Amino acid sequence: MIGCFALLIALYIGDREGAFDKFHFLQGMRHYLKPGHIIGAHAAITLAGTIVGLHFMKSSPTQTHRKRIIWILAFAAGLFVAGFLLRPLYGVSKNFNGGCTPTWTLYSCALCCVVYAFLYCLIDVYGLKNWPNFIKSVGQNPLLLYFISFIIHPLLWILGIHHLNNYFDSGIVGVIRTIILTIIFALFSGWLTTRFRIILRL
Repeated sequence: MIGCFALLIALYIGDREGAFDKFHFLQGMRHYLKPGHIIGAHAAITLAGTIVGLHFMKSSPTQTHRKRIIWILAFAAGLFVAGFLLRPLYGVSKNFNGGCTPTWTLYSCALCCVVYAFLYCLIDVYGLKNWPNFIKSVGQNPLLLYFISFIIHPLLWILGIHHLNNYFDSGIVGVIRTIILTIIFALFSGWLTTRFRIILRL
């Protein structure tokens, strides 16, 4: 699976470098669906989660908390190093026009692994299971929060205050703003879920 993960990253690079240009039957599809961006970068993120999840199967050689945490953190370190080495090629971007770059993909996966290892240690190892109750409904209804995040920017345009999108949108201040907005959206999504039973399912 790690080999498949590397292949998906290579798919992005091949797409950007014109490896698929000679396949004319793909040109119509590529106008709407960029193989490297959608099939490569996004699928790689999903596969990284699958790779981590396999270590919680009964057949996994990592059957102890310590081994699982060490492996997840080692995997995160490898992802970060790979992203750092690929950064000079396309930079770090999730711009939909240029597609999610390999470094953005690898950095995102590495960060998720670190956060997951932290939460796993906190909840499963030390038994601190009650503190995330205030966002429990978000985990049970994640699609609602996902779509709310896409509604905000158009809503600001409709209300005529779209200039707010340009404030505190970069650097460490931008990171802090993102964290604050994420908490607000999560609480709002949880309120909609518990108060009005608005639940989205695939």
